[in-house]
Amino acid sequence: MRALTLITALLAPAVLAPPPAAAQTTTVPRCSIQTDPMLFRPYSALDQAPNTTTSQIEVTCDSPDRISLVRISLSPGRSGRHHDRTMTRGGSVLHYNVHTDPGHRRVAGDGTNGTVAPIRLQRGPGRATFRLYGIIPPRQRIRDGEYDDTLRVTIEF
Repeated sequence: MRALTLITALLAPAVLAPPPAAAQTTTVPRCSIQTDPMLFRPYSALDQAPNTTTSQIEVTCDSPDRISLVRISLSPGRSGRHHDRTMTRGGSVLHYNVHTDPGHRRVAGDGTNGTVAPIRLQRGPGRATFRLYGIIPPRQRIRDGEYDDTLRVTIEF
């Protein structure tokens, strides 16, 4: 009888203990971004053809078992207007733009006002590459010197 009482006493705490809590988590992919600067060749107002270049943005994520949508958005730059971006040098302005297609029809932006914020499907870990196409229209009268603009790139995943 004594052994039975001891066994009952040892089992009682296990029976009276609350059930274990379920553990659950959601993993969030970590992503990094690498951008190539958009560098145009030297501009001449005498050129008949537009000055064009390409650049790319690479987004690398480590989501092993997930299908992720990766979306990039580009700010309008200093001009404040996606459809009329400008590079500046002092008070001088050089008009240019960034597109998502080589035909320069779709303006890269945030998806508002007719702009495109490109999306890529990514399965598991890997890299999503976004190619961008820059253009400076010909025949702009400007001062000599270096012109620049800064665009903010936002990644959603």
